[in-house]
Amino acid sequence: MKINTLIVDDEELGRVNLHCALSAHPAWQILAECDSVASAEVALAQHKVDVIFLDIQMPEVSGLELARRLACLPTPPI
Repeated sequence: MKINTLIVDDEELGRVNLHCALSAHPAWQILAECDSVASAEVALAQHKVDVIFLDIQMPEVSGLELARRLACLPTPPI
């Protein structure tokens, strides 16, 4: 079983570290890595995501705002 994931962090090093950590686990499939909420919303429109690794403090729109938006979906990602 694959777990479709999305990494959202405005800091490249954060994305790289999480990508490296997840690559050791074959069940975790990284569908996209995003540097903003706007790019995450594009990726979410294109992919069925099970889990989002979401940075909270980001410029323009915070990760918490995206989490609030996703919570309104019938089946939000974790």
